[in-house]
Amino acid sequence: MGKLLEKVKKEYFYQFLWRPHPPTLLSEKQLDDIKKRMKEHSKRYEAEDERLRSEKRRAFLKQREEECERFQQILDELEAWKVKHPKYEEWCRAQEEFDTWFEWELKEEIIEEEIDVKQEIIC
Repeated sequence: MGKLLEKVKKEYFYQFLWRPHPPTLLSEKQLDDIKKRMKEHSKRYEAEDERLRSEKRRAFLKQREEECERFQQILDELEAWKVKHPKYEEWCRAQEEFDTWFEWELKEEIIEEEIDVKQEIIC
């Protein structure tokens, strides 16, 4: 009836006790009706579960976006403070001077790998 959620293998099987369930309060007709409509019920509940998952996902993404916006706002404020600082021009010149000490060389390497070969005999 349900989905297997977890399967754990045990080294030794020591004891198994069966607790009998009390008799059902439903009639045979009601049980048959439930079994016939099981797919309908499961689809409805699966749709409800999917709706809840998507709501949680949307809330998570909204929270993440808000946090990113707050972080970006802090970065913008720091950048504005840095530009207003009296020594900003001096920092820019020092950065340019520092960058001139290093020369960077860009190397591009292409690696080709054969994934699949299919041979056909043509008569």
